[in-house]
Amino acid sequence: LVATGFVEELVFRGIMQRSAVVVMGSWGIIFVSAVFAALHIGYLSDNMPYSLIDVPFVFAIGLFFAWIVKKTGSLYGVTLAHGLTNITLYLIFPFIL
Repeated sequence: LVATGFVEELVFRGIMQRSAVVVMGSWGIIFVSAVFAALHIGYLSDNMPYSLIDVPFVFAIGLFFAWIVKKTGSLYGVTLAHGLTNITLYLIFPFIL
């Protein structure tokens, strides 16, 4: 779960965002955030109403993470946030809820 946060942030914000911004300007951030959100559709395919809520939420988080990386020039913060979010969602919340 921790590695997923690192790998996803490296791929989306570290590689894709950097390349997309060079090619598309600021629209590159929106494009990469949309791809990030679209790839999260499958996680909730068994329960489609939740997917309809989750995808815009993931898009917003993608935009927020993109903004942080653009402002700081670093992946450390978003990698930590992504990893902690995954741990919370998949290891802690299922036992609380």
